[in-house]
Amino acid sequence: PSSELMVNGERPPPIAKGTLDQRPLAHLLIYARERHLRGTMELGQNGSTASLVFEAGMLAKVATSNESASTPAQVSSRVRSLFSLPGSTPFAYYDKFDALPSAPPASIDPLSFVWHPVRDALGSKQVDAIVDRTAEVPLKIPANVDTDVFGFDAEENRVVARMRDRATLLTDLEKISPRAKRILYVLLVTKKVEAGAARP
Repeated sequence: PSSELMVNGERPPPIAKGTLDQRPLAHLLIYARERHLRGTMELGQNGSTASLVFEAGMLAKVATSNESASTPAQVSSRVRSLFSLPGSTPFAYYDKFDALPSAPPASIDPLSFVWHPVRDALGSKQVDAIVDRTAEVPLKIPANVDTDVFGFDAEENRVVARMRDRATLLTDLEKISPRAKRILYVLLVTKKVEAGAARP
């Protein structure tokens, strides 16, 4: 409940802050999910651009320009719009604090927002920095790992299917889709893959 999130009804000092250049929004959402965060992430000065409230790592509430989203569809639309923010936008995270106590809560997996901005907008240098380190390592998706949350299309899911079937090198995945490197990036940063032995 929101009342349990609040810290004496007052905004506590942030326990993390920076800019979107330092930590892209996709990475912030992944971090919130992994750490089961319970609190508020504010974008802009004092939340002037947006406030995102997390509950156990799930996205519970969103407000942009002081207007709260009241349905899951509105929450999704507002979050997607935030990926166009400039890299200079500051962020701050306030643990166990609900900046939107009157907004109706939802429960949306933050990972559902990650793939499209990575596919369409993330800089190649950021992708290369993560993926190139594993270029010589055959990687596999364990059978119990859910990838449906990313919303991959049919071609992208062929890359996923190959990695479920066998540990595969990046060079072989790129023969399936030109987006293979970005798919692998998302799977790596969300810890959905593991090293395996290549099959002849």
